[in-house]
Amino acid sequence: MSEAELDYRYGWRWLLPMSSLRSVQLLGFGREDQRFWSRVIPSSDTSVKGARADLLLVDASAETADTGLDRDGVDSARVACVLSGGAAALRWRSVLRQSFPRVREYALLPAANPRVVVPLASPQHAVQGLGLHRPGRRRARAAIWLARQLARVGNFSLLRQRVLLVSTRDPEAATDGASAAGVTSSLSSRVTDYALYLGTPDDNRKTVVLPLGPGVSDILLKVGSTEKAKAALRNEAAALRLLGDSPLAECVPKLQGLTEGHDTLTLMQEYRERQPVSRKKMEQAAVAFLVGLAAVGRGRRPLADWLRSLPATVQETCPGLRQRLRSLAEAGAHLWVHRGHGDFAPWNCAWTSRGLFVFDWEESRAGELALSDAFYFAAAPALHVGRGASVKGVLAEIWRVAKPVGAAMGLSAQDVDVYLAVWLLCRAERSALYRELLALLERKRR
Repeated sequence: MSEAELDYRYGWRWLLPMSSLRSVQLLGFGREDQRFWSRVIPSSDTSVKGARADLLLVDASAETADTGLDRDGVDSARVACVLSGGAAALRWRSVLRQSFPRVREYALLPAANPRVVVPLASPQHAVQGLGLHRPGRRRARAAIWLARQLARVGNFSLLRQRVLLVSTRDPEAATDGASAAGVTSSLSSRVTDYALYLGTPDDNRKTVVLPLGPGVSDILLKVGSTEKAKAALRNEAAALRLLGDSPLAECVPKLQGLTEGHDTLTLMQEYRERQPVSRKKMEQAAVAFLVGLAAVGRGRRPLADWLRSLPATVQETCPGLRQRLRSLAEAGAHLWVHRGHGDFAPWNCAWTSRGLFVFDWEESRAGELALSDAFYFAAAPALHVGRGASVKGVLAEIWRVAKPVGAAMGLSAQDVDVYLAVWLLCRAERSALYRELLALLERKRR
């Protein structure tokens, strides 16, 4: 397993207070995992079994895990962290409560491949934590919805398939993640817990942290440790600063700060909880937002420039479309560009008590081809979560979303097709769906 995959698997370590610990005992972990923890806590002496330690880390989630209920090890540890589920979790919870003043419990969802870490200290915290996760697939969304309804009345049965138990001698001890993120004393004094979204297992992974407590539910932290992740967060901060001074400020997160630690960069921004909304109302708000975004940094770029920048592998794609575009370019055609979101998918938009809220501006840039965000908003569900999506249906959806935006910019339906052809040609290498859409677009224009 790669370093990025292990970093993702154990992303919940953000919650552990490890900075002052000098020895670690690992139980139930494989050799690869043991080496990872040795790298994560390099200042500590790491033992596998039979020795007392400041930090006890137990993976009891595998049925065959040789962990045991080491009473002496638990009693001597300053911090104990157990990853478990089912009956084993009940036993460990009981053991930890006998030795520690407080046991914090977190649900790991989905159980087989956790992406979100949900605190179970209270129904309110559980519901807020579940709000961080919006799966693309309908069945998964239905499961999250049901888990939220049950959590509202204190029923965590669906959330306890796999849990993380964290205990410390000092319940007020700050987590390593919060310390590294530079969480201010004014904020930390009000925080009682955290919910986490672990991102994706690659070199651009960020840990998204939602502090929970009185008066802090409107703040979100995004933490990156790789150079690629840090660059993405710096870019997002720049975009939020720019948009914070634009007419769209009410629809984007307010930038609260950017803090660089020894190994991490943390972006602090505004957070708003989702509210239910009809698809029609959400799409109308998205179209209005895109019309407003088209005015930010608006300019023109020669079509010939776009054609020259196409990947070499698509030079022979759709000769009819390319010939039409070349003719337009030779006639001096220019295309509108403006500030773009870069990842304007439905799951990066939310309806809140203050209307539309658009987040995740990590891929934002100036000089983006007009209508790009509208095209992606319509195509993203089929690209990432659609199974057997009809290419004709996707193209119809793209036109349905993009043409009102184009009309507001003074573009005709034919103009929209030109922008779509350029957008698809620029992305033809990324997905078979883009190539299929190009082929369909060419057939329709013959």
